[in-house]
Amino acid sequence: MTGRLADELARVAERAPVVEVPPDTWARARRSRSRDRVLVVAAVAAVLALVGGVALLPRLDPSVPVADGSGGSGVPAVPSQVWGVPERLTQQREDGSWSSDRVESDLAIGRGAVAFVTPAGLPVVVGADDGAYHLLDLPGFLGNAALTRGQTVGLTLSPDGRQLAYGWSGPVPDSDATPMPSGVRVLDLDTGDVRTIALSGGRGIQVDRLTWSPGSSWLVWQGRVATYWTGMSSTYRSEAAGRIAPGAATSVEVPTDNQEAVTAVDDDGVVSRLTTRRVTTWDGRPLSSRRVRGVQPVAAAAVQPSGGLAVVGTEFGTEGITSVDVATGDTVTHRYLAGLYPAGADNVPLGWIDDDLLVALVTPETAPDESGVPARQVVVTTPRRSATSTYRIVARVDQAVPDSLSVAVDLMTLARPTVERPEPDWPWSDERLSLTIGLGVAGVLSVLWGIRQLWRRRAL
Repeated sequence: MTGRLADELARVAERAPVVEVPPDTWARARRSRSRDRVLVVAAVAAVLALVGGVALLPRLDPSVPVADGSGGSGVPAVPSQVWGVPERLTQQREDGSWSSDRVESDLAIGRGAVAFVTPAGLPVVVGADDGAYHLLDLPGFLGNAALTRGQTVGLTLSPDGRQLAYGWSGPVPDSDATPMPSGVRVLDLDTGDVRTIALSGGRGIQVDRLTWSPGSSWLVWQGRVATYWTGMSSTYRSEAAGRIAPGAATSVEVPTDNQEAVTAVDDDGVVSRLTTRRVTTWDGRPLSSRRVRGVQPVAAAAVQPSGGLAVVGTEFGTEGITSVDVATGDTVTHRYLAGLYPAGADNVPLGWIDDDLLVALVTPETAPDESGVPARQVVVTTPRRSATSTYRIVARVDQAVPDSLSVAVDLMTLARPTVERPEPDWPWSDERLSLTIGLGVAGVLSVLWGIRQLWRRRAL
C-alpha cells in the first residue's frame, strides 16, 4: 500500500462515526435462539399430543363404563346413586336393532344390583360387583317394540340379583288372525341362559308387571289379554295373571275376576292379590278373602319374607305406604313422608331386607325444580302394624330413570344398605368428539403459524 493511500484511509477513519455496540448483544442473541428452539419443540409436542389424544379419546366400543367406588371391586352392593343412560345410546335403527355398540348381546354379565328400562325401551342392569352399567339386547323384550315404547312393560331383577324376568313377544305372525307369540322369559345373569315360559290366551298376552318372591324362587306376572295384536297396533279385553314355579317352563293361571289388582307371592308360592276392596290369597285354589278399606293399590306389592304382611304402593297425594295383613285384611297407612313431601309422593315397594325393613322408591308429586323438595330416592322404612314408622334415605335416583326400577334387596343391610359409586364414564357424543378434535387442530395451527411468522422475520 502506498503512503498516499494509507494517509487517505486514516483521514476517512478519523471522520467516521463511532458505533456503540451494547455489551448484552450476544446474550440477547442467545436468548432469541433459545426461544426459537422452544417454539419448535412446543409445536412438535402439540402435534404429537393431538395425534395421541385422538388415539386415546373414548370410543364407542363394547366395553362398559365401570364405577370402582368405595364399595370395592368384587364386593356385591347396591349403588347409592342410580344414573340415567344418555339418550344417544338408546336409539334404534330402522330395522329395530340398537344403534350403539355399547348394547350387549352376551347376557352372562354376572350378578346385578339394579335394573330398569330406559324411556326408549332399552333394559339396563347395573353390576353388583363392579357398578358397571350393562345395556342389554334381550331377545324378544316387549319394550323393544315401537308399539309398547313408553308403556309399562314387565322387567324385574330378582332379590338375589341373579335372575332377570321380563315380558316378551314376537316374531310378528304373517296373519293377523294368528295369536302373537308372547309370555315371560327368565335370564340367568351368571350363565346367560334364557328360560322361556309361553303364555296363551286371546291374540296373545302382554305382560305388564312381574314380581319375585322374597327368596327369588317363585314369580307372578300380570298382563292383558289381547283381542287384536300386530306389529303396529293392539287392543285388549281383560286382565290376566299367573304364577310360575321355581325352574318351571309353564305358568299356572291365577283367577282375576277381570279386576285390576296388584299381585305378590311368598316363598311357599302363596299368591296375594289386593284390590281397592279385598285381599285374597290363592295357592292353586282360593285360601282366603278379606275385605279391606282405604287402599288404593298401584304399581306393585311386596310380601314379607314370613308372608304375613303385604305392602302396596300408593298413588300421588299420599305421604306414605299402606300395609295389609293378608290374614285379616287390616290395613295401616304409614305417613312417614309427611314432613319430607308435604304435597305427597308416589311410593313403590321394591322388596324387604327382612321382616322389619322395607325398601321403597319414592317420587315426589311436585318436581324438584318447582319447589326445591328432594328428588326421587330409595328409602328404607319400618312399616310395622302401626302408623308410626321411621325411614332412612339410602340412594338417589336420576330423574331420567323410569319407575321400572328394581333392586337386589338381598345385597342390602341396615349397616350398609348402599355404597358410593362414581358416575358412569359414558362415551362422548359425536358433537363433543368433533369439537375436541377441532379445538386441538386449531391450537396446533396457531402454534405453527406463529413459528412461520417468526422465521419470516428472522429471514428478513
